[in-house]
Amino acid sequence: MIGTGTLNGSTPNQATFSTTLLTGGTHSITARYNGDSIYAMSTSAAVDQVVSKATVNVSLTSSLNPSHFGESVTFTATVDNMSASGSVTFFDGLISLGSGNLSGGATNTATFSTSTLTAGSHEITATYNGDVNFNTATSNTVSQQVDTAVTTTVVTSAPNPSTYGQSVTITATVNQAGATGTVTFFDGAATLGTGTLNGLTPNQATFTTTTLPAASHSLTATYGGDGVSAIVGSTIPRECFNAPYTYIGLR
Repeated sequence: MIGTGTLNGSTPNQATFSTTLLTGGTHSITARYNGDSIYAMSTSAAVDQVVSKATVNVSLTSSLNPSHFGESVTFTATVDNMSASGSVTFFDGLISLGSGNLSGGATNTATFSTSTLTAGSHEITATYNGDVNFNTATSNTVSQQVDTAVTTTVVTSAPNPSTYGQSVTITATVNQAGATGTVTFFDGAATLGTGTLNGLTPNQATFTTTTLPAASHSLTATYGGDGVSAIVGSTIPRECFNAPYTYIGLR
């Protein structure tokens, strides 16, 4: 039973019942007259009531745009009907990133967080997968810009001080464990040589020389970036010198 109604006693003699609670699909509706002291009970023929699924709109936002590689970004999909239930799938282009369940309530949202988006532009969408009462729907596109990760570089040398002709190893440490590529070592404005980051923790590159003349040397190192990790803090685009490290060579 879904409800009752009272006969109006007119011609035609009718009773009505209204509802908004029928779920999507086909419902076989019948009406039963319960009888009175004069008339016997009777049941109507069935009426097939077809209830189509309702449509919804989905809006998508990003918690951090642009972001840097390695930073966590949360995408939030909001469905504009509080009764909608089920899940939302998040896409980067045609690639599924993951899914989240709708929260229900006045603000009906699903979220997905990731820190693995590569550097570059990503076209993010969210698709509501529908339920028994609501059709599927796809959100607006969010162009998520992921910039290369921020790094800093610190340089040291050993031994310091040293004597002329002694082997000196200069070590550059980059603060991103995943950074790859090379580091260029400088004595003032003069290039000494390069080294390759080891990809370990700490992430270091080294350069060894025996040719530093006897004097005080201002040593710096430049990490050149790799498309994922970039350098900030210098007036030279995409490069960052750490504060000069003074090396003293003795005769």
